[in-house]
Amino acid sequence: MASFFEQSDRNVIPNWRSFENTTKMGEINGFEPAGLNTNFKPDISDLENDWQLDKNIGIAAELISLGSAFGIVSDTINEAGKFVLENKSQSSKELIRTASNFSSYNKQLGKASPEISDLNVFNNYNNLDLIFDQIRELKKRLIANPRNPISWIDLSRYYSILGQNDQARKSILNAVYLIPNNRFVLRSMARFFAHIGEIDMAHDIIRRQPITKMDPWLTATEISLASIRGRNSMFVKSGMNFIDSKKLSHFNLSEVASAIGTLEMTNGSHKKSKKLFQFSLQNPNDNALAQAEWAFKKDQNLGLIMPAQQIEENYFEAAARSFYDKKDWKGALENATQWFLDLPFSKSPIVFGSHIARTHLDDHQKAIELGKIGLISHPNDAILINNLIYSYCILDELTEAETLVNKYDNLAKTEHENIYWLATKGLFFFRTGFPDAGRHFYHLAIEDARKLKNKLVFNLAVVNYTREEIRINSEYADPLMSQLEMHLKGEENAAILKTKREIDEILKERT
Repeated sequence: MASFFEQSDRNVIPNWRSFENTTKMGEINGFEPAGLNTNFKPDISDLENDWQLDKNIGIAAELISLGSAFGIVSDTINEAGKFVLENKSQSSKELIRTASNFSSYNKQLGKASPEISDLNVFNNYNNLDLIFDQIRELKKRLIANPRNPISWIDLSRYYSILGQNDQARKSILNAVYLIPNNRFVLRSMARFFAHIGEIDMAHDIIRRQPITKMDPWLTATEISLASIRGRNSMFVKSGMNFIDSKKLSHFNLSEVASAIGTLEMTNGSHKKSKKLFQFSLQNPNDNALAQAEWAFKKDQNLGLIMPAQQIEENYFEAAARSFYDKKDWKGALENATQWFLDLPFSKSPIVFGSHIARTHLDDHQKAIELGKIGLISHPNDAILINNLIYSYCILDELTEAETLVNKYDNLAKTEHENIYWLATKGLFFFRTGFPDAGRHFYHLAIEDARKLKNKLVFNLAVVNYTREEIRINSEYADPLMSQLEMHLKGEENAAILKTKREIDEILKERT
């Protein structure tokens, strides 16, 4: 049986885009997206005036430090960096390294990598030309200048898209080593390690950086990582100080308000949570908006007033969730696809989109297409493989299903994942003409779901098993059908109800 999209928990972990797109989104320098105003930018005018009056190593060091920490790009800071590199005898090794790295950081501007805008890029794993070309180009840049942290980050992202996480890990740690107090580098690092399940690593790095307490974007990330890790954050007070100070724009505070709002919701403080979420929605970035959509769905008692304005560019996750709630399946699938293209290393949009295609649009070919794409970055993901086998079996493409069953039968799975796997093997054996083996695996799945006291998964296994017995008109069909109505009383899950309708159609055709 296919797993349906479940996201019982969501946290405000940063999205990870290319350097160019992150800049456009307004998340690099503290600027808002184009056309919006902000006051989140350290005022360095006094330092710049001092520099014009007296160009010395001390002032240069201050300028470079601020530029490095906050991603500020200016002619004065570039001049200060050049001054340090031309006067190495007067500079410390650390200052020379920082100046060199920041110079590389600035040179990366204007050398943007093309974004992935078409699913066809992923249709043939051996023909991922755009991604392979970018990896080659970034490697060339790094051979010429190995101290460019932005190139290391973008290289890590491309490796992640291909599921080459060892290479991605090395690349991202190189960037952290080169420029450890930079927002873009630290937020990219946090998303990568969260992506591969190493929350402790991400949290340990980000909570130790001095800039984390001074930057609301990083404060939000630390709070979310601490929450996932099951620890109390040291930075909640700092986050609230940002919000209460009213010195920063709503855009720059959207994630930190959302992160603390999520924490308050988890702790059962609805009043505080609602206030913080509403604050985050006054001018949200895409991550804060998606978090509010998730919170609204999870706990409608919050009474959130979702923004009425049209969702803007790159707000694909929030749009996908919103269309889904409105039962606009095509709109939800279209935005799930764009959500994936925006974050092509992420599994969530693939699972979400394939669930819509399979369950609501009855389009198993589309579900297969998305599932195969998901395997590029997650080649051993039990749920993606299980769902692919399910769709292949439903379409009677049994050769493809058998290949996956044989290849992944011994793949490590959680208890929850194993129930789906057992039921899907049951389906496979029914469809290949071995109903006794199919019954065996369905019974194992049903019993394991019963032991876990998971009614939803139990009902999903039962309704799938019943459909297969009815398809072959076996002696077990009538007894199962008589019990099914009792099991499904009050059931609202779309995947279960869809399978029940399939059963009704089979029975109707026989009468």
